[in-house]
Parts: sequence; C-alpha cells; structure tokens
Amino acid sequence: AAPRLEYGADGLSGLARAFLHSGARAILISHWPVDTRATTNLMKLLASSKEKTMAGAFNAAARELRDQPSFAHPAFWAPFDLVGRGDESLVGR
Repeated sequence: AAPRLEYGADGLSGLARAFLHSGARAILISHWPVDTRATTNLMKLLASSKEKTMAGAFNAAARELRDQPSFAHPAFWAPFDLVGRGDESLVGR
C-alpha cells in the first residue's frame, strides 16, 4: 500500500483506495515490504482472535505478534495498518 510520493498525498496506494471505493469495509495494508513469517503469524493470530471487531482483532493480533521474542522488532509488526471501518464486527462474530 505504498503511497504516492508527493506532498499532501493521503498515504494509501491506488489499490488500497480502489478496494475502499468499491465497498470494502476495511482493509489490512502494509506500508513497506514485510517479512513472510511475521505476516503468516499475524494472519493466524488475527483469524483466531476472540475480539468482536476488526480493530480489536487486529490490535490484539499485533500485540501478540510484538510480544513474541522473534518478532519483537518493529520491522515485523509496525508496517501493518487497518484502514476503514475497524469498529465493524468480523465475519461470523
């Protein structure tokens, strides 16, 4: 989700904006290239979260990833961001 490199740009790529414009309630983006192991771990934590909202599940998963010694460095957990309606419930919850 790399942004346009111009002053005043909104920080989202055209692809991220296209998903939101097309009706996606929320999307999980990365601001720079990410480690595959960290991403896989984050997605597993996100899917197994007991939280009811997208934002709650993402925050809990990111904290849990950050608390693992092998992923404690911000390079592993900081690139991710939830954009959109994070207050909405996860599918099936």
